[in-house]
Amino acid sequence: MTKDDNRSFVQKWNEFWGRKSVLEPIPFTETSILTQPVSINVGYFGYYLRLPPNTAAIIRSATDQTYVFTEGGQKDLQEGAYTLQYIDTSDRFFTFPRVSAPALDSTEVSLSISIFYKLNDPALIKNNPTPLKALFSICEGAIKNFIVTHRYDQLIGEKDNQQFIADYHIIQHLKEQVALKDACKAFWLKDVIIEERLGSFEMTRLKQNRLVQENQSLIQREGVIQQQEIAEQQKILEKTRAEQDVMIKEMQAVFEANKNEIMKHARIFEVELEAMRKQPDMQQAQILKIIDTKRQTVEALLHLFTISGFPRDQNDLKLIDKILGSLSEAQILNPELPPERSKSVNELNSTIINLIAPKK
Repeated sequence: MTKDDNRSFVQKWNEFWGRKSVLEPIPFTETSILTQPVSINVGYFGYYLRLPPNTAAIIRSATDQTYVFTEGGQKDLQEGAYTLQYIDTSDRFFTFPRVSAPALDSTEVSLSISIFYKLNDPALIKNNPTPLKALFSICEGAIKNFIVTHRYDQLIGEKDNQQFIADYHIIQHLKEQVALKDACKAFWLKDVIIEERLGSFEMTRLKQNRLVQENQSLIQREGVIQQQEIAEQQKILEKTRAEQDVMIKEMQAVFEANKNEIMKHARIFEVELEAMRKQPDMQQAQILKIIDTKRQTVEALLHLFTISGFPRDQNDLKLIDKILGSLSEAQILNPELPPERSKSVNELNSTIINLIAPKK
């Protein structure tokens, strides 16, 4: 077998297995029709090119010699280093952002369009790294050119108006402009759809609606923030109330303990006065000593009952009234008390009466 026969056999073998392998479709984006270059090495037996569905290939040598292939298979290339790019040859679709320009009467007009196109000749873009950029730029320029050369009522208005320009005329204008440009000769503009026409009044209305929506969103966000702040303030208030409740309960507990202690001495005082009342022959000195000893107890009790914010118990008031009666009886039973002692007892009675039932 000669060297050429051996080379032919290997090429047929590579082609046999190459046809059995299937590549996945390439996910081209809306704004890209070319893949990034990848490096390949071509040996003595040539190169078998595998093409994914709906693609062509550009193979470029180190000396910038370029080959365009629309079909896969065994390629008889010289040995060396090359780069490989895939080209999308499927039907493609693109929607332009809203294109705005002043009409012939200086009124703002906007058009939204979509185009259906296809790469007509891959060889025409082999030296253009951004072919879609040229196509889209020419389409956008054609739309603006159509707007600035027509009046507002021709572009925006009722379709039954005789001055109104139908979509067909705008589409034809766009196709003609694309066909005239050398940068777009590689493409076939299959169809154009006029998605929307907007005049300055409609644009103003849309802007106002957008501002209203933004303001509503802002109000909703501020409302949520205010609700959160109110919730935090309520938590702080509840915590403060709980702390105050604990403090009040502690004060009430102390008050009750002090009151019980004083009331205990008051009841003892009551018993002693009752015993003194039943012993009219008790020595005057003993009576004065008892009155002086218990005087402070009654005053402390009355001071406790004058504390603001705590209710007066009716049973305790009855007990104090009874003690007053006993003091009065003690004075009657001992008419010969010294003037200063008698005055002291009377002042105590007046103080007690004023504290329990103050004059209006």
